[in-house]
Amino acid sequence: MASLPNLTDKFRKVIFNMAIAHFNVFLMINLMLATMGRFVSSASIKQKEDLVEKVNSLNIDDVVEDMQNFLKHMKNGTIAEERSFHYNRLDPSNNMPGANYMGTGLSTMVNLLQLGKVAYEFENSVFGAASCTFCKASLMFIKYYLDRDKELEEVVADAKMLCRGVMVISYRVCKGLVNLFTKEVMTVVKTSNQTPEQMCGFMFGEACNNPENLDHEWRPWVPPGGPLMEASPVTKYNGESISILHISDTHFDHLYKEGSNAECGEPMCCREDSGEVRREEDRAGYWGDFRKCDTPLRTIEDMYSHIASTHPNIDFIYWTGDLPAHDIWNQTKEGNKEIVRATARQLKKFFPHVPVYPALGNHESVPVDSFPPPSVSAEEASMSWLYSTLSEEWGHWLGEN
Repeated sequence: MASLPNLTDKFRKVIFNMAIAHFNVFLMINLMLATMGRFVSSASIKQKEDLVEKVNSLNIDDVVEDMQNFLKHMKNGTIAEERSFHYNRLDPSNNMPGANYMGTGLSTMVNLLQLGKVAYEFENSVFGAASCTFCKASLMFIKYYLDRDKELEEVVADAKMLCRGVMVISYRVCKGLVNLFTKEVMTVVKTSNQTPEQMCGFMFGEACNNPENLDHEWRPWVPPGGPLMEASPVTKYNGESISILHISDTHFDHLYKEGSNAECGEPMCCREDSGEVRREEDRAGYWGDFRKCDTPLRTIEDMYSHIASTHPNIDFIYWTGDLPAHDIWNQTKEGNKEIVRATARQLKKFFPHVPVYPALGNHESVPVDSFPPPSVSAEEASMSWLYSTLSEEWGHWLGEN
């Protein structure tokens, strides 16, 4: 077994190769948009199509200007005084205080978000032109502050104010996303030397007219290996089988609570803070819940116990990550380190003599999907805390080589 520092270096190289494809700023936009969409059942397909067409025709500069004007009204107290309104299913953007101050661009985008078009596109992997518009508007919002040499604190404060004013997701979720992602996104937009059109084109491809950019023609760095091995002659199959257990996406939620609200209106529920349970059928189950909830410890351990007892001859385990819960707006480095440790020890407990070959998922990092290359050395951006934890917990499985 290698010493811990050397082992950590080896892990960094191996894990970097698994994770290099995750461009944090692009995937952050994905997550922000996917989290923001909510579906209104009364919205017809024709309504959605009309809204998408309207969004596609928006001038992004006008949308950003609408955002800034809306913020001005929030800061001077105008919107705070507008608290009586009637719910309008045909135009959800008017169902909030301050809707009259949004302007055409911002109100159109809010309308589409509330009708759930963006969430539908992302959940079904249909990256349409409307989502491209949202992407460019989000990056242009950041660029507005960078062009004026604004400090990070002002960007965060204004983004949180928009969270409170444009009520498409709960304030605590929106605030958490802003706290976790704003600094990274600002850094990437500032240092990447690419326009919002180029960045969104990289993510959405043809749906975003994908402007040509040589910087997008890149190859990941691969550490040098030893000499190529000669292929061994194929031997005749002797009839013996190999038993492989593949475990993935357990998403262990240590805060899962039986009987809590499984219909909380947020991207993740089934916790003590998920709000009041209004109907008996909305209560979270004992073993878990098929709604927007993750997995309680008892379910994971019962699954492992059943597998171990019914399949005693497992030869090895593929373990392909995505260990933490989906509350990406509320995660910390220490919390995710503990999830990595706890889940690794679960496998050691139930399969003590079975070799395990683990790999990272996109949910282990904080923020989620953030795997900066080694050239990013800033302490707050580095993932060395994660790689060191993995070397401690996975080292006895993978060994020196």
